[in-house]
Amino acid sequence: MVESSEIISVWLVDDDHSIRATLNEFINQNASDIRVTTYSGCEPALEALGKGTEPPDVILLDIHMPGVNGIEGISLFKKLTPVSAIVMLAGSDEDEEILKTFSAGAEGYLLKTIHLSQIIDSIRAALRGGVPIDPFVARKVLEMDIAKSPVKQDYGLTDQEKEIIVLFVEGLTMNQICARLSIDHPEVNARLSSINTKLNVRSRSSLVVKAQREKLI
Repeated sequence: MVESSEIISVWLVDDDHSIRATLNEFINQNASDIRVTTYSGCEPALEALGKGTEPPDVILLDIHMPGVNGIEGISLFKKLTPVSAIVMLAGSDEDEEILKTFSAGAEGYLLKTIHLSQIIDSIRAALRGGVPIDPFVARKVLEMDIAKSPVKQDYGLTDQEKEIIVLFVEGLTMNQICARLSIDHPEVNARLSSINTKLNVRSRSSLVVKAQREKLI
């Protein structure tokens, strides 16, 4: 994780040239701490990583692209750069695609209709350990019918751990969770580590999906 005084490296992977150009220009003009590199698809970005290009801090990834699509790309990027936060920047709010995205290990899900300034905020949130989710998508996740969910298990979660899960599902950042619960970052991280161990998950996005599927909250 970079310090606030350092440059945040972001890769924007999208086959739409106009989206790449618009977002790149906006970030360059409004966020001096963020440097954007654009790729027209997963393949050239993965090739760059394979050749030793320094991995980015955050990857903004489109879903619908020719060749390797965004959802397929998540696991491929995770193998080459597990430390990079992957945030889906999608034109779709289909339930199946949302679940597949988080199941694959993405850290966030934003719709392309979101205001460009919110994308900048989401990049910074992802780097702080938050789960950037478009408010509309967050509501859909909470309302999804998970009738085929596994039988609910007792994982021994404490009331505070359940509350932290709820706040992650709602898309709050680490700073917002600390403020809401009046606890500091080390304590939230300790609780999150306990949650991950109890639920046997490795990322916050997997935590969100599992919590919804098994109706833990």
